[in-house]
Amino acid sequence: MLRLPHCFSMLLLLSLFGCASAPGNIDYDTDVDFSAIAQYQLAAPSEEQDPLMAKRIQDTLQAELSARGWQQTPDGVLLRYRSQTLIKPKSSNFSIGIGGGSYGSRGGISGGVSMPVGSDEEQVIHLRLDMVQQGRVIWRAEDEIKWPEREAPEKRNARLSDAVSQLLAQFPPSVQ
Repeated sequence: MLRLPHCFSMLLLLSLFGCASAPGNIDYDTDVDFSAIAQYQLAAPSEEQDPLMAKRIQDTLQAELSARGWQQTPDGVLLRYRSQTLIKPKSSNFSIGIGGGSYGSRGGISGGVSMPVGSDEEQVIHLRLDMVQQGRVIWRAEDEIKWPEREAPEKRNARLSDAVSQLLAQFPPSVQ
């Protein structure tokens, strides 16, 4: 009798862990020996790049790569970054449901309504990191970060730092 709940618990845990995945989208050149890379140079931000965002990204990349023992040199791989602000529809809605039932000759009706909470849109930052060697992209990471409009700069710095850390945690790629 104790076996069934135990099996159910294991199945539930396996299904939860099976759905977990690394954040972001990572792609890379499978012919590159990433273990030999320990030097980098940061590309200059593009003209359309928000200067405050560019500084946040630069500071975060320098701190993360320095913590890994990487050195910033003119001969290192070129690390390009780009952020783009997007406005996307919100996916969260508030739902209200009213139910009913019957007993004997009495009955009831049910219904429901779904409505957006707050604004129908949210601001999202699309962040992309490209590692370029000899003129070609050898590693790319990209992700989207929810970016509340009225958030303090310190919280934005922390939010961006977490996103960059999660992307760089997947470097070097594990070649299988």
